[in-house]
Amino acid sequence: SSLEASGVISVTLEGRDWAAYRVSRRNEEMDAYVLGWYPDYIDPDDYIYPFLHSSGGSWIHHNYNNTQMDRLIEWARGNTSQSVRENLYGQIQDLMVDDCPIIPIYQGSAWAVTKQDVKGIYLDITQSWRHWLVYREK
Repeated sequence: SSLEASGVISVTLEGRDWAAYRVSRRNEEMDAYVLGWYPDYIDPDDYIYPFLHSSGGSWIHHNYNNTQMDRLIEWARGNTSQSVRENLYGQIQDLMVDDCPIIPIYQGSAWAVTKQDVKGIYLDITQSWRHWLVYREK
């Protein structure tokens, strides 16, 4: 494992079916785990709230609870000024680094391979396939 190559981390990989995995995660039987997720919409809140807010992170069972983080997230969620939100999300990122409640270790990629005459392919960070935009150029 590339994590073990650091000489700092020892890794034991255990495969589990989805039902057993969910039970083990809920019962906090694993020191670390891999969880797939992608956003519902393109906004920083959809990347922050589910993982760092004390009421949003319960589904990943990390037990992170920081009232300052909750307050920053709530202010950012309720603000429409992009410059204010940018500042708040910067503070959220700084606090995430300081507290380190989760460690994202990889980011998946989506690929679309087509012939040159296929147009309308658009992949964004939501990884939604917009098939109704695809057409063939003659």
